[in-house]
Amino acid sequence: YLDQATGYNEIRPSAVFRLGNHWRVAGQFNYGNNRDALQYVATIQPDNDPKKNTTYMLGNMAQRTYGVTLNMQYNLTPDLSFQYYGSPFTSIASFDNFKIASNTASKHYNERFVPVDDAQLILQGDSYSMNYKGNTLDFKNPNFSFNELRSILVTRWEYLPGSTIYLVWEHNRSNNAGNYYAGWSNNLDSMFSLPSSNTIMLKVNYWFAL
Repeated sequence: YLDQATGYNEIRPSAVFRLGNHWRVAGQFNYGNNRDALQYVATIQPDNDPKKNTTYMLGNMAQRTYGVTLNMQYNLTPDLSFQYYGSPFTSIASFDNFKIASNTASKHYNERFVPVDDAQLILQGDSYSMNYKGNTLDFKNPNFSFNELRSILVTRWEYLPGSTIYLVWEHNRSNNAGNYYAGWSNNLDSMFSLPSSNTIMLKVNYWFAL
């Protein structure tokens, strides 16, 4: 049954190009599609009363993950080269068909949960609220967008045989957005507006014979 579907599919096409004796470019695209009909959503204490039985909310999750990996190297001379690594990554998930965990050990699939009618759910801001057996259940909207960009630029100079200087610039930015953005293009737009961190490192190796 489609409402019981759980599975994961992924594709990773890649390519490598060499342009003359100086350039090498390698790239890979990743796409993953994850579906889980009984994904855990939240642990709820009805009416925030610890004396009442804990309720576990499940949902049908549709998650899509996109990623690109780019690796470039340029050799200006045999002693001086530049390397770049960049990888934007996005994972987005939306939830529907919420369910309340019931007899989870049952041999019959439909007895393991109680379906939630969409008409019962009230979305207020970033949280859902519903009435269940006379109790109020509140839980956060589980939809999410996660974006990350990692990049490294390395300059390598062998100033003497066996002696090398590395100058490294690392640039990172990531965020688990509170809002859900559908599609990769919308997430890429938000990715480049995220706060970033930059690190510069210098490493010097000197080789000599005793």
